[in-house]
Amino acid sequence: MKSIKNSIADNVQDLIPISKGLSYFIVIVALILGVIVSSIVYVGVGKIIEENQKEMVRNDVFGIIADFRAFIDTRSLVLQDYADLPILTQSVMQPIQFQSNIQDFMDELVLFNREYNLSLLDFEGKRIYSTKENPRFNYEKMMWIDSFGKNESLRHIELSEFQNQFYWRIAVGVVYNDNVEGILVAEIPLSEVDQFSNFSKQLTNIYLQLLKNDRLIATYGNQLETVPYEIRMEEYNVVFRYRMDKFDIAEARIKLLIPIISILTLFTIVLVAFSVLIAKKFFALPLERLSKSAASLADGTRIRPVTISNTISEIDDLADQFNSMSELVQRREEDLINSKKELEQTYSKLKENQAHLMQSEKMASLGLLAAGVAHEINNPTAFVMSNIEILQDYMQSFNKLLALYQGLVTIAGDENSEKMNIAIADIEELYQNEDLTFKLEEIDSILSESCEGTFRIKEIVQSFKSFARMDESQLEETNINECIETTLKIVWNEVKYKCILNKQLGEIPDIVCYPGKINQVILNLLVNAAQAIHDKGEITITTAEKDNNVIIKVSDTGKGISPENISNLFTPFFTTKVEGKGTGLGLYVSYGIINEHNGRIDVESTLGKGTVFTVSLPRNYNKLQDEI
Repeated sequence: MKSIKNSIADNVQDLIPISKGLSYFIVIVALILGVIVSSIVYVGVGKIIEENQKEMVRNDVFGIIADFRAFIDTRSLVLQDYADLPILTQSVMQPIQFQSNIQDFMDELVLFNREYNLSLLDFEGKRIYSTKENPRFNYEKMMWIDSFGKNESLRHIELSEFQNQFYWRIAVGVVYNDNVEGILVAEIPLSEVDQFSNFSKQLTNIYLQLLKNDRLIATYGNQLETVPYEIRMEEYNVVFRYRMDKFDIAEARIKLLIPIISILTLFTIVLVAFSVLIAKKFFALPLERLSKSAASLADGTRIRPVTISNTISEIDDLADQFNSMSELVQRREEDLINSKKELEQTYSKLKENQAHLMQSEKMASLGLLAAGVAHEINNPTAFVMSNIEILQDYMQSFNKLLALYQGLVTIAGDENSEKMNIAIADIEELYQNEDLTFKLEEIDSILSESCEGTFRIKEIVQSFKSFARMDESQLEETNINECIETTLKIVWNEVKYKCILNKQLGEIPDIVCYPGKINQVILNLLVNAAQAIHDKGEITITTAEKDNNVIIKVSDTGKGISPENISNLFTPFFTTKVEGKGTGLGLYVSYGIINEHNGRIDVESTLGKGTVFTVSLPRNYNKLQDEI
């Protein structure tokens, strides 16, 4: 057992000095602060850089989209100017008469000095003339033609495909008297948009994709695997998806982080050096003196008052309080030693009184059962005595027979045969009159019954003696079922005349316990159950194993216990029995025994129906040891 002083000394030796501890703490705090500030600056500035980069890229993409729109709009305006010419109006109104004129005219049409496939249609989409001999498209089946025929639209622009090549289709209406009478269509290859703006060579940090209905149409710039962003051109039913290169953002962050780390590192070094110097002078050295004095105090050494000159008032106050505490501790240590001695004496007397109280309660319980036990002993004693009297009567008959045989032996050498015959006749007459054959058969039965009776007396006396003895200081491996059987021999006379006893003893393992004390608990529970039944009833005792514990249940069909009395059942000298039937210590002692075995005892009761006591005992008994 270690003392308190040795324990404190060992703990002090495991700790680091306060100067080092405070220095470590300051260094760690400064480093954490530097990391936090660096992270905040890095993340914050990085986000600003990233947002600026996103905005710049988005503006560049909008510029590209504007180039697309400018390319298409300029060509649609020129195409509209062509559609307003009288020759086209006359051609759609009278296509046969003007066929040769329209052919010559359209073959010479160009858009910004470029020749494209041009087609002139009527308002239903029927082809009037096309600059290509082999027309690519059948316009009559296209849905947008109807909007021209119904005067709902004067222009239509879409991205179309022919033989894996994509074209911008620009269609404008040929109007006469505010009605669309025909349609002029131009098909411009998609590749010419890039030639017009030449933006693909300008995309260095952007990867641009043109999609229609989620289908990839064209790509511009170098491929990048980053987060995509989208801009829709609803009027053309296309989507521009772009990705930006984040290498510039990361490079900018790194360039920003290097000076920040340098500045914070220098700041941390200066802060640590200054903090350690201040802490050592104003905190560490005074506290080390207090620590050494505290260690001496823990060793039981009488110390002098600690004097500290410090500009920090809290340290001076701590020294004064330590001095007061050390004086108080030394005085209380002396008082504690004296109190410990008195407590040990009181505890010893308490244990002695408790042992006497338990033995007294045991003797009181056995005293209540003494009359019944005497009756149990009296029954076998009575029939043993009766058998002995019968044996004495039988022995008289056999003594007579032995006397006649002795006389027969005496005359056996006489030649007078008449005397021999008379002696034999007397033996035969005695054998018949005394019924010696029956008596010989009865002797074995009488002796067997007498032996059984004496064995019964011996069992009762030994069981009674085991409860009365006080040498129960040894723990033993015991089977609870055997304890129950032994206890029933003592309490049987109290139970058998008014109770039906139901034994439901299961297969349970042996447990480590004090057998005599456990017997006393079972005795108290069985006696209480019997005394709770007035006329006739049942007592059931059950054993089982559950969760590495042995469970004992004793239930009765007696009068039960009122709820207000259940909380007082284990209070010493409390009893609900009539005067002379109990001491009020049985359940109190039983509770102490079960608690000593690290078990528990519970009770459930219903007035008029009965009571159930449940005892739970662990398989392995671990006695608690007190350490100071």
